[in-house]
Amino acid sequence: MKNNITLFYIYIFVTLVFLIPLCYLITIDLFRIFYFFPDRSCIDYSSFSNLNEYQLKQKINYYLSRKQLFVCISMLEFFYESNIFTNFIIFTYLGYFYESLSYFQIAEYYYLNLLSYSQSDLLILNKLANLYKLSKENFKESKILNQISLLQSSLN
Repeated sequence: MKNNITLFYIYIFVTLVFLIPLCYLITIDLFRIFYFFPDRSCIDYSSFSNLNEYQLKQKINYYLSRKQLFVCISMLEFFYESNIFTNFIIFTYLGYFYESLSYFQIAEYYYLNLLSYSQSDLLILNKLANLYKLSKENFKESKILNQISLLQSSLN
């Protein structure tokens, strides 16, 4: 009988040793979720049409912190197809995510689409020049850098 009680105590001890770290990790994840989404309506995927730009940035920061770029890209592609946000905002984020995943040709596509909205936007041109630098396309990079220098000289 005494042997059964010690086995029971050992069983309880081993179970607690494994459950306490698991509970700790789950608690940390829950705190992260509620930190990024203080209003729980932003977590609900059925309320995508009610999102504003601030909530979109919250979602994007959440997925970035979790390193879930493909989930974020699919969400932004859904927003593009649904016309929930302006294409300028969506293309900016999509270009950045594809660039960070080293899909340079797809990122170039989105950055060039951004240029069709505003050809004299220096921020977009700098992103495109950086993309060409990363993908080692020196000719395209030099063309963009020349365009940037012409725009900067015309602004001064």
